[in-house]
Amino acid sequence: RSFSTELDGILTSLSWPGAVLPDGNFALNTLGQGIFIIDSQGKIIHQLDHRTGLQGPSIETLYLDSYGTLWALFSLLGNKINRIETSSPFTSYDHSHGLGEFPSLSIEFQDTLYVGKGLGFAYWDQAQHSFQTVPGSESIEDVYQLREINGQLLLAGYIGVYQLQNGRAVPVLKRATGSSDIQFLHPAARDKNLVFAAASNGIELLRRDNSSLWQPAGRIKGIDKFVQNMVEDEHHHLWLSTDEAVVYRLSFPDWPSLESTVVETFEIAPGLSSDTSFWVSSVNGQLVSSSDHGLFVWDETAQSFQRDLRF
Repeated sequence: RSFSTELDGILTSLSWPGAVLPDGNFALNTLGQGIFIIDSQGKIIHQLDHRTGLQGPSIETLYLDSYGTLWALFSLLGNKINRIETSSPFTSYDHSHGLGEFPSLSIEFQDTLYVGKGLGFAYWDQAQHSFQTVPGSESIEDVYQLREINGQLLLAGYIGVYQLQNGRAVPVLKRATGSSDIQFLHPAARDKNLVFAAASNGIELLRRDNSSLWQPAGRIKGIDKFVQNMVEDEHHHLWLSTDEAVVYRLSFPDWPSLESTVVETFEIAPGLSSDTSFWVSSVNGQLVSSSDHGLFVWDETAQSFQRDLRF
């Protein structure tokens, strides 16, 4: 018997055969519109077409095997076949979905998925079922970090820092290509309007104005290293990873003033080659420094890093 579905008024032509999937949903084969997956109430679950990697819009034969996998034959395209894992919890997205080249990181912000890539960053457009480039981000090279800070999305990359504002990427701290790429953003624990930006030549400062836009606010004096990331501990020290075999600790005795910053250097493991670099992080409140030579944990009493013999 027929029943109303969300396909009413959308579907132009059905083709035999369809299939009943293991989860009770229906796979409907069409002429020119790919494959629709609907549930028993007629709700559209998926549309499979060229945007999702289907070889063509019209399937000659649709076959469901004993494992619940769909096979689609396109005889008019030279007998090409698509294998469709409808029961898999994973979905693969690539350039055919608008991702472009070298997607490297992602973040969910305000119920929308954003992806940083080799050139620009993109958001998932549910209506188009594809990734769309965020306007204003077309020339952003190498996105290193996407981070939500106090309800706003910031991007750190090869040519500086951008902020998502009204659906556009707005430059906050823009530099000439390669002059001062920003690797990492860290919001100050004691000031919600201050962000430390790890740069290739030290630490830049960003402050948020009354209109909620972030603005350049100078830099921290006394540190000009290639800073890769940073961690703030419970004492509000800022620990820096660089491209050297040491870790730096910054203290701010005159906070909120940053003019008299104290910079200390800690050698992690004496005797290691000078090209060894350490990545500092916090694990369950414990300061940890990692490298190819193992893990080292901070000993507050000894004021030094000690090798974690469990690894």
